[in-house]
Amino acid sequence: MGQWKYVNLDASSRPRGEKDFNKFATARKLHRIIDNIRENYHKWDSTDMKTKQRAVALYFTDKVDLV
Repeated sequence: MGQWKYVNLDASSRPRGEKDFNKFATARKLHRIIDNIRENYHKWDSTDMKTKQRAVALYFTDKVDLV
C-alpha cells in the first residue's frame, strides 16, 4: 500500500526496557561529573563559532533540565 506503519512498544517490553536502562546508566555516570562539566563549559571563551554554539547548547540544556 506504500504507507508507513507505526508501532509503539509497551513500557514493559525488553527493547524499551534495555533502552531505558542504558539511558539511566548514562545519567548515573554523568551525575558524578556534572560539576566538572559545568565548570568547564563556563570557562569556554573562544572565537571558534562551533565552540561557542556548543557552550550555549550545554548551558541551555543544563538550565532547562534544572527547571
